[in-house]
Amino acid sequence: MATEIISKSCSECKQRKPVLEFYKNKSTNDGLQYWCKSCMKTYNQNEIGKAVHRRASARFLKSPRGNAYQKSSKYKTIQRKAEAKFNAHYPNHQKAKNAVNHAIRAGRLPRPDTQRCYYCTNPAQEYHHWRGCEKEHWLDVVPACIKCHKKEHRKIA
Repeated sequence: MATEIISKSCSECKQRKPVLEFYKNKSTNDGLQYWCKSCMKTYNQNEIGKAVHRRASARFLKSPRGNAYQKSSKYKTIQRKAEAKFNAHYPNHQKAKNAVNHAIRAGRLPRPDTQRCYYCTNPAQEYHHWRGCEKEHWLDVVPACIKCHKKEHRKIA
């Protein structure tokens, strides 16, 4: 007959805590995470934890299960909410993108995929608003490949 566990030792902070202080994990023998909730939160909020989470998410989304999840309505709802939150936080960003797309259609700007990346000379796929997204800088753009564009945005943040 199995005995019920009432406390457990966290392998990170080495403190003994009640089982309610641990997240569930079906793959462990006792059904609980190795680290307590506070240690997990601290880890997930630092840069290393965020990087690990990004890599794991990318791996999952490339898997067959992740591919099916991306096609689900739940995933699309999450994406729409994230996009709405981003647009609320950066209202000029979408307007700047629309101005660039209109200029491309009108022939005032060449398509970015016909140019080389400003930063690394690889083929460009999009434009980067290098001066920001304020109205006076909407068309101050440089062609960039996706890798360099992300790198430039990481420098800003």
